[in-house]
Amino acid sequence: MGYLLLLLYHLAGTSALAYFFKRSFQKLLPFTILGTILVIYIFGLFNLLLVGLWVAVLLVVFGVVWLVLQIVKDFRKFRATFFNYILTPGMVVFSIIFSYVCFINQGRTIHDGDDFAHWGPMVKEMLRLNQFYDVPESLSLGHPDYPPAISVYKYFFEFIGGGAYGKNLGYLMHNRYYVMVS
Repeated sequence: MGYLLLLLYHLAGTSALAYFFKRSFQKLLPFTILGTILVIYIFGLFNLLLVGLWVAVLLVVFGVVWLVLQIVKDFRKFRATFFNYILTPGMVVFSIIFSYVCFINQGRTIHDGDDFAHWGPMVKEMLRLNQFYDVPESLSLGHPDYPPAISVYKYFFEFIGGGAYGKNLGYLMHNRYYVMVS
């Protein structure tokens, strides 16, 4: 169920951006991802990671509300541009790859050296502390000066994906690669 929320988040946010900027879905998917990371990161600088996460989600909700209002306002215009900007081959490929990777990674745990050594503990500390992993309260000893962009995105995946303190971290760790490649 959690992966459906993640897929819906990416599809909804990118669709609103695609219609607003009149660009194709595949060109704007990276902006949805980077925008999510940036919003959570900025709030994280003030030790408000959870607030940043909800702000990112609310921005997508507002984008969807705006998109629905545009559809209601002029359905013919929306229908004419739907296949050019939103329902593109990039959106279909992204949805298929994302769903497939979520399916094959169900129940997976952290097992790679890199994930086990620092990615997993960093995200767990972010979930536990509601702030970055480089604070004195953190139990994570490694890499306090490491840039947190991927960790922030994993934090987002874990939280929206329904995990609690790393429950889904193993399979969500691997999905981020496919989201970024798609």
